[in-house]
Amino acid sequence: MSEHPAKVLVVDDDPIISNLVADALEADGLQVICAANGVEGLRLAKQEKPDLVLLDIKMPGMDGLEVCRQLRRGFLTSSIPVIILTSLDRTSDKVKGMREGADDYITKPFDPAELRARVVTHLQRSERDIQRSPLTKLPGNLAVERTLEERIATREPFAVCYFDLDHFKPYNSKYGFLAGDRAIKMLSDCIVSSVLDHGNDDDFIGHEGGDDFIVVTTPDRAKEVCQAAIACFDEAIPDHYHENDRARGYYVTQDRRGEEAIFPLVSVSAAIVTNERRTLVHPRQIAQIAAEILNCVKGMEGSNYLFDRRGDETQDPLQEV
Repeated sequence: MSEHPAKVLVVDDDPIISNLVADALEADGLQVICAANGVEGLRLAKQEKPDLVLLDIKMPGMDGLEVCRQLRRGFLTSSIPVIILTSLDRTSDKVKGMREGADDYITKPFDPAELRARVVTHLQRSERDIQRSPLTKLPGNLAVERTLEERIATREPFAVCYFDLDHFKPYNSKYGFLAGDRAIKMLSDCIVSSVLDHGNDDDFIGHEGGDDFIVVTTPDRAKEVCQAAIACFDEAIPDHYHENDRARGYYVTQDRRGEEAIFPLVSVSAAIVTNERRTLVHPRQIAQIAAEILNCVKGMEGSNYLFDRRGDETQDPLQEV
């Protein structure tokens, strides 16, 4: 697993069980957060982006099966492994839990050693299969490719938004990699917020590594998603600079040749690719189109985005909407 401690969310209305689970998992160096009911569990799952959820079924109000259903519907939580931990031990109960999207089923009373082993196994499998970013907790390249292949196969209209930071290497050079990670995390938060406010419930957000992010949405939502993410980032990024650099609107550091040069504040370039006017058949094709668009956007001043309106047979120009 990654060098960052994995985060496990325990959703159980029995504090004794929650404490037993926390003691068992924290002994293995895992970070544990607890929720006392289903509503709180859903809120923490979206807010904390845990690496795994341990979920009781029998809870007042929203039961565990409904929590599992909603976790699987949400784009922020759909890929999180879910282990049901419950006193219900009938085969029919286990089947029902699996049908709602659970990855595993452990009955109470549980053996702490078995619980730890199952949790670690699912964490390792999740990291291998999804390649979740330890910094942003968003799915990585394998999940991105899988999602694009699924959208292509449906032949329904979709839009892919690629986000990339401008002038980021010199920022890292002057301010350091920890500051760079904070800027990347801030961009991630802005993108997630924009999709929550302007996207669809089944939209996808992926982190391809470094400062590269992708959103898969519908063509009617792509414009607002990009606009909101860019506005959020532009408002927040000045706070990531020293006061003098922020006041000037630029900073001085060494360029690639080792010579001092002036650089503007970090900005965002975004490219939108859709299948409305052209046939998209493979994730690599989408990435190549996006790279071409991003190359155009990066020639503009400040943060911008371009919507690719070209078709298969036309040479229509890219459009800034």
